[in-house]
Amino acid sequence: RHVEEVLGVRQVVARLDAALSAHPLAAIPERDRPYVFLAKVYAMAGRADRARAILTQFAQIKDTAYYRSRQPDVHDALGEVALAEKRYNDAIQEYRRADLNSDGRPIEDPMRVHFNLGRAFDLANQPDSAIAELEALIALRWDSRLDNDGLQLAGSHKRLGELYDAKGDREKAIAHLSKFVELWKNADPELQPAVNDAKRRLAKLQAGGKS
Repeated sequence: RHVEEVLGVRQVVARLDAALSAHPLAAIPERDRPYVFLAKVYAMAGRADRARAILTQFAQIKDTAYYRSRQPDVHDALGEVALAEKRYNDAIQEYRRADLNSDGRPIEDPMRVHFNLGRAFDLANQPDSAIAELEALIALRWDSRLDNDGLQLAGSHKRLGELYDAKGDREKAIAHLSKFVELWKNADPELQPAVNDAKRRLAKLQAGGKS
């Protein structure tokens, strides 16, 4: 959601539309077309209709073997569409499908699955399940952490701090919020309000109260 928060929904959609106008997908080799990426960003910007249209185009490509191989990514994008449409239980199911390759075996990026399920459970008002997924994400030992942590780690600590605060677990709330503040202390100015909010919450918790 940071893309949406920093640029604003209209700016995100306008930039994507302009990019597609200048570089139509049909002019790009099939395997290089960023269908899933575009669908996910449109969905995160609140344009589930545009996301669905992009995924429909993807389903019509000639290289059907390639399309089948990308099914985990398609389900991942459909999860984002479901979140945008506030169909949180559907999002949970799509993210679970995104955990499997076409042969039924688990995919090679469990971090993405934990992160997305954590978000979906959180929005579905299932805080215990959200905590379990986000804690699993943070604890996971995985070679690709450097690729994922920039997008997932800080926000996961922040949300865990808030969820633990709501449950009255002061110690864990302080631990996670402190990690978030440390990770984002040098964040860009437009992101500093989130840091300041976490600092205020931390101050209240450290003073012995609930934020």
